[in-house]
Amino acid sequence: MRTGKITLSIESQFDSVFLIGLAINRIAFSIPVSEQAAFEMELAVVEAVNNAIEHAHHHQRNRQITVRLQLRPDLIQFQIIDRGAPIDFDAAMAASPNLESTGELERGRGLSIIRALMDEVRYERRHETNHITLVKYLNRS
Repeated sequence: MRTGKITLSIESQFDSVFLIGLAINRIAFSIPVSEQAAFEMELAVVEAVNNAIEHAHHHQRNRQITVRLQLRPDLIQFQIIDRGAPIDFDAAMAASPNLESTGELERGRGLSIIRALMDEVRYERRHETNHITLVKYLNRS
């Protein structure tokens, strides 16, 4: 299996998020992983980028959001980095709804989706930047 790293950046606007999604999907699909796994990774990263735009940057344009992808033989890791407002990640994770809930929520499921699709989800605030790390282990039985 190939290994490597790549960094992608967009401005903090929803119109540009599809570019991140396309890149993640094609990279994941070429690893190779199943089409379903590629879609799940794309969806999780897109949700995390959308959250950065909405919650960290409060829809302010002309802010940069960076996605670093690292591919290793055992995993693929995505790190979403922005210089927006810090978040109380533990509280946000605790408040995120259960995906199996029967409520009619249209919004607020982003973290639940991310948590359901990825094997690890971590947040760290470093030097005035938010770092959300998403990990998917590969070749698990």
